[in-house]
Amino acid sequence: KQPQQIRNSQMTDFFPVRRSNRKPLPKVMKEKHMMIEEAILSGKEEGFEVKEFPDKGRGVVTCKALKRGEFVLEYYGELIDYEEALRRETIYSMKENTGCYMYYFKSLDKRYCIDATKESGRLGRLINHSKKGNLRTQSIYLKENPHLAFFACRDIEAGEELCYDYGDRSKQALKSHPWLAL
Repeated sequence: KQPQQIRNSQMTDFFPVRRSNRKPLPKVMKEKHMMIEEAILSGKEEGFEVKEFPDKGRGVVTCKALKRGEFVLEYYGELIDYEEALRRETIYSMKENTGCYMYYFKSLDKRYCIDATKESGRLGRLINHSKKGNLRTQSIYLKENPHLAFFACRDIEAGEELCYDYGDRSKQALKSHPWLAL
């Protein structure tokens, strides 16, 4: 009589192997940065429209829902150093019909400015001010240069105006632009 062969069972005989599809955080962050880089470098700004607002002028409205933390738009313009920005601001202030779309910021201990005064067709320069804005800015380095990116501070519904806090509370600015207090 032959001995009966004993078969050793394994867990996988009863339950299928389940592989995790989770990604390590560094990989997730790299993929997110690559998506933002692609959006900025392509200049595509789909899902937004320009509208006129009483007492504000032009502004930007989202046509799609945005999630908290999501990249929205770039504040696009010419990257210049602080000294050049001050020089240009003086020139712009002498021209009566010229607005000033200067965004000063500091990144890696260096002061910069994005001058978006020239009309470019890009929407980021048209985002209006609100002390309770739904966007925040963050500098993102692409090809060794800082770019200013807008991210949603909270979930934003389709049809909402996009706003961020310009941060200027100086007496002179409030006197010239009372809407900064809003």
